[in-house]
Amino acid sequence: MERALHDIGVMDHSGWADWQASSLTGTGAPAEVVFTAGQAGLCVTTEVDDPARDPAERLNKVCTLINDLSGNAPDAALRDVIAAAQCGADLTYGARLNIWQNGGRRQTKLLAEIPPTAADLATLLMPSVSRSLQTLGDNRALTMLECDSATGSVTIHGKITQATLPHLPPLAEIADVSPDSLALAMEGLTETAMSGALPAATLGFSLTARPAGQPPALSVFLPAAALGNDDRISQRVLNCGGHRMAGYLALLDHLYPTANGITHHGTIGLSARVGAMPVLSVTIAAPWLEPDAS
Repeated sequence: MERALHDIGVMDHSGWADWQASSLTGTGAPAEVVFTAGQAGLCVTTEVDDPARDPAERLNKVCTLINDLSGNAPDAALRDVIAAAQCGADLTYGARLNIWQNGGRRQTKLLAEIPPTAADLATLLMPSVSRSLQTLGDNRALTMLECDSATGSVTIHGKITQATLPHLPPLAEIADVSPDSLALAMEGLTETAMSGALPAATLGFSLTARPAGQPPALSVFLPAAALGNDDRISQRVLNCGGHRMAGYLALLDHLYPTANGITHHGTIGLSARVGAMPVLSVTIAAPWLEPDAS
């Protein structure tokens, strides 16, 4: 993994490259580690260029890196759709790269930014769920497109602002899963009973297309800071399945104190399953200090 990060340019001989702080993480780190309960190996999401530079060319750069690292970049037709959606938009990051490494096996994903001007992208990529997404109301927005280089699967990411408990059933219905399991998992994480409000005002979600005839796979995401500071977040994560996240405790030992209101933990994910409780995931910013930090 470290060799791959050096090839990308996000790391150099001195450690992290001297890049501007990234919007990927609360600390400004240009990479974050993604932990999922029961998953082996190491998973990292990373910037592929200095965030200070124009993000418009990141899509091409990520696709080139995917070819170099694993050999299966998204096909030209899908890249054209993404490029058209991003054309002329005010992009924040353009595209990022996700790498999963387990021994000699590597898998990569393109994470492409969806600007607000491309709200109709779901209709093109997942027409079967587009109408269902409209039932979530006007506070929904698509945010990112994820393309798995190994399986070819496409995932759309979105968010719901001013989200409440009644938003869970329409999402769960799209994936044919129980909203009660998602609600119970959130209650377990926060140690509070939800009567209408969610732990955070913004609820993230993702829907992954599956073979014909199968509903998409659903995950929902909460900002980890909604649970409190890093100590509080890690306590809740460990109590709800974090001990099954390989390397999670080890990384916690290498994190430095942050200013009030900033957490290394980024998002907490819950991947819904039929007839079972959701699978827990969490992202943590890589240990990193801004160039001007003392």
